[in-house]
Amino acid sequence: MTGDRVTRGRMGRIDALDDEFRDLAQRLLRTGLSQAEGLRRLNIALEEAGEPPVSRSSFNRYATRMEQLGHKMREAREMADMWTSKFGERPSDDLTNLMVDVLQTAAYDTLTRLGEETDDPIDPKTLGQLALGMQRLAKAAEISAKREREIRAESATAGETAAKKA
Repeated sequence: MTGDRVTRGRMGRIDALDDEFRDLAQRLLRTGLSQAEGLRRLNIALEEAGEPPVSRSSFNRYATRMEQLGHKMREAREMADMWTSKFGERPSDDLTNLMVDVLQTAAYDTLTRLGEETDDPIDPKTLGQLALGMQRLAKAAEISAKREREIRAESATAGETAAKKA
């Protein structure tokens, strides 16, 4: 997380923490501890640093949000695995183009959501990062298409050579 999630006009308590404490909260949630134990350990670390504690409800909201994000990531991974198995171990151009389309759609959804959540204009840094990501996606698709053409050309050449020898 970037630490800039804002709700009801103010940043959430855990999102407002320094990176080290936010990272600790995330690690505690990933370890499989109960939320109560994770919260207890986080508050001990905060107390040792002279920071105010995090409330149970704030920690639970953060844990729920992280679980939802994890669920989306697992779904995306499962979808990618499904498509990869359909197209084989060496994904073809079709799979690369599909993934570019999926990521372009995700970028569009992100821009739309950013525009809906706030009346402020979308910050130029975010736009730049999205543009750079899209440029990299296009380059990856181009490289994949080139590699596919080269493999087909090599296969055709090898087939012609074998046919001439026969």
